Amino acid sequence: PPSVERFIYISSTGVYAQGDGSLVDEDSPCRPVREGGRACLEAEQLLQAHPLGGRSVVLRMAGIYGPGRIPRRAELEAGKPLAAPSEGLLNLIHVDDAAAVVLAVEARAPLPGRYLVSDGSPVERCRYYEELARLLGAPPPVFQSPPCDAPAAQRAGSSKRICNARMMRELKVVLQYPSYHEGLAAIVRDERHDS
Repeated sequence: PPSVERFIYISSTGVYAQGDGSLVDEDSPCRPVREGGRACLEAEQLLQAHPLGGRSVVLRMAGIYGPGRIPRRAELEAGKPLAAPSEGLLNLIHVDDAAAVVLAVEARAPLPGRYLVSDGSPVERCRYYEELARLLGAPPPVFQSPPCDAPAAQRAGSSKRICNARMMRELKVVLQYPSYHEGLAAIVRDERHDS
């Protein structure tokens, strides 16, 4: 309705397909290759063309992780091979920090706007899973190539460094988990404390 003053759309950094490790910001070209990234970009374009577009903020979220949301954890703990290449950059944001960004946008972001939401600390996939295995006391990760048509294979083709400078500068967000190190350690620590 016309009374809506601010519309916040949660999109994805999957709208970018850069695979060369380059730095990506809000103005980088979008050429998504995966279906999810294409759907997110199309939704952004529909919103921009709609009257709400002038009152909207788009948040392109990196990979969200947090308690109960650590992809491939079960396989890692069971010592099973991970159907993913060991190389490639992961861009992440802890769910608590993602929520803090949404609240910051609601409180102070200019309209319209677009922000990349990431902790700004991209990590090689193998390093991420090595750290997770260490924290869990699990065997070191073993990687195997996923089938060519698997979503993991498509994700693996994307290797970029998400720049969160605009988010940090304009939204004045203080990240509770500035990298996966702090985020994973807190998740595992809290799980042990609760059990």
